[in-house]
Amino acid sequence: MNVKHLIRSNQVIYLGILITGFIWVAINLLTSRTSATICLLKNTTGISCPTCGITDSIVFFLSGDFQSSFMANPIGIPFAFMLLGIGLSASRQLLFKRRSIWQLFESYERWIRNHIIFIYAGLLILLLNWIFILIR
Repeated sequence: MNVKHLIRSNQVIYLGILITGFIWVAINLLTSRTSATICLLKNTTGISCPTCGITDSIVFFLSGDFQSSFMANPIGIPFAFMLLGIGLSASRQLLFKRRSIWQLFESYERWIRNHIIFIYAGLLILLLNWIFILIR
């Protein structure tokens, strides 16, 4: 398989995930969804997963309700900034035919592979976030 073809297919997958994320947040901004969840863990066991509430957190954040955003899921706030930044960068890439977003992802991936401590730090943050969600 051609390497360029593989890179392009991965870019299409990443772009599809990004667009799906924007659509999901837009749907939740435009509707008054209160208790519906797509979390498999929560639907089957009743236990929230570490990412439960991120959509609500982003919606609250974009609505200006920062306290509710934090209480829904503290990780949702940085996710809101990441979603905005990735969306702007991907739009710039599509409009001006630059590969900036993909090069950024690749450089982050290389950097993280060389600094494994950040993977452990991220897992610790995720674990602490899960504990917060379970006891709130």
